[in-house]
Amino acid sequence: GLVGGTTWYADDDGDGYGDPANPSTNHSCTAPGAGYVNNDGDCYDVKNAGENVNNGALEVCDGLDNDCDSFTDEDDAAEDGDDKWWD
Repeated sequence: GLVGGTTWYADDDGDGYGDPANPSTNHSCTAPGAGYVNNDGDCYDVKNAGENVNNGALEVCDGLDNDCDSFTDEDDAAEDGDDKWWD
């Protein structure tokens, strides 16, 4: 078997973060093709919908878990549109 190979993950929304539920079937030294990345930090990898959702994103008030921390629109979320959040 390959020593030191990388697991590559599909990045369907193109945000640079891969889908942990969609790894490549084999380890390799290079990506199996366009649309794969070497991390699994995307909790909502949906083309044309999840570009702003990954573990490096800013949480905003939009009903999504933008920063993949298992919480939605927590107190420190930035305002987005008409949604207002107060303590």
